Amino acid sequence: MAIPAWQVLNWLSVETAVGDWPQRIACLQALGASVHRDERTGRRHGQVLWGVMPGLTPGGPGAGGACFGLAWDWREVRDQVVVMADPMTVLSNLEFVGERGVRLHAAERLLCLHEAIHQVPWQDHVCQVAQAGGRLAA
Repeated sequence: MAIPAWQVLNWLSVETAVGDWPQRIACLQALGASVHRDERTGRRHGQVLWGVMPGLTPGGPGAGGACFGLAWDWREVRDQVVVMADPMTVLSNLEFVGERGVRLHAAERLLCLHEAIHQVPWQDHVCQVAQAGGRLAA
């Protein structure tokens, strides 16, 4: 079952402590990926969603059973080499709280999200989905 990447915008906001983030990253799973082909260049592109959904991600530490995720656009720069299309645009329903209970600013929040993106094997997953013609379930 693949979930559309931008669906994460409709999920309830989930607050997590910055100190808990490494454990939450370890539970992230691929929830969806889309693949499109640029008619002009022949290169593929799309969106990807990683997250935790109680019931779909066993053992996932959804805060209070809540769903949380991260979504971003990707582009193929050459065969089987994919990159984030815009590293400054990562959508998520996560809000991060620092040591003193204060929400992180947007730039700090983006750094936390990128920490996860660089740890999950999203590029391998996207290449598998692309090889399967976009039909591989997440």
